Amino acid sequence: MQMVLAWKLSLSEIGEISQEEFLEGFKNLNCQNLDQLKTLLSASKEELNNGDNFKEFYLFSFKYGQGTENDLKRVLELDVAIPLWELLLKDRFPLLNEWIKFVQV
Repeated sequence: MQMVLAWKLSLSEIGEISQEEFLEGFKNLNCQNLDQLKTLLSASKEELNNGDNFKEFYLFSFKYGQGTENDLKRVLELDVAIPLWELLLKDRFPLLNEWIKFVQV
């Protein structure tokens, strides 16, 4: 759920949220309390069942894993990519474990 929230708030760096990102993100989502946040997250999780929405989420996750604009790379380090794949693809990609073993060789 943390990644879904990061996606919806358009956060830029893993583990950090600026005051501006927080305020603007919740303002843009029209989310003003915890009950609205729970509803938003539940609906957002359902959105990911749509292939186009999941693709957008996956691409966001890649950029999010890269870090800030000053530190953008063309690839993710394996220590970042593997946990992201495990989080995002565990129920979508049946060969995930084999893929992870392959890239670790």
